[in-house]
Amino acid sequence: SAALRIALRSEFAYALLLEDDWVACHGFLGGLLTATARAAAVHGRFSALRVSYGLNGIVVPRDRVASLREHVERRAAAKPPDLAFTEWALAADGALVAYRHNLFV
Repeated sequence: SAALRIALRSEFAYALLLEDDWVACHGFLGGLLTATARAAAVHGRFSALRVSYGLNGIVVPRDRVASLREHVERRAAAKPPDLAFTEWALAADGALVAYRHNLFV
């Protein structure tokens, strides 16, 4: 959550959530760009895009990062962050998109 606060001071279109022990596979960046472009083309404004499992590989549009951070902070005592994320995404305005070839692990 502190990292998300710091990130909001910068200019970016999407934030990519990763856990500290996650290792990207060969071709990850190209796949990520393809998945993000397809999600935007098909769904327009989406709440989040999953390209992996748990809290790894989640693409969140910049204008939704603060809302996600606030929700995860509020729910921290009740749910782990990956479950709080899913709860937030399903309640958010916009699709929770899972890339069909989301096994970038």
